[in-house]
Amino acid sequence: MAVARSGGARFRREQTARWEQRRLAVYADHARTLKRTPTLTYRVAVHFGNDRHPHLLSPEEAAPQLAEAALARDPSREALLMLGRDPAAWQALMERQRAGRAGYYTAVRDDLALPPGHSARWQLPSVRQP
Repeated sequence: MAVARSGGARFRREQTARWEQRRLAVYADHARTLKRTPTLTYRVAVHFGNDRHPHLLSPEEAAPQLAEAALARDPSREALLMLGRDPAAWQALMERQRAGRAGYYTAVRDDLALPPGHSARWQLPSVRQP
């Protein structure tokens, strides 16, 4: 009986260690995925003379890499939500990130004197049919 208990305790410790390793891998992958987009954006900013990143990148060269970075975010985020310790806390952080992003776009629209809201929801003038 003591052997069974010690075997069960060892199994739980090993299982906990495996999950900790998986969580660490998910956290690291998500951090790399999130960092990719700003890094590419900084490199494009150098192309236009707006930043001092050491490796410039033209918008044409950046476009496929930005698309790839955007596609990589969804699976990374899903893994984070599945394996993170507190899914509600991660969801709250994602909501804060979305709110910050929305605030950024609101400031940009104000600065450019664009109508408020998402451009896909703007009321477009009707086109007359000949």
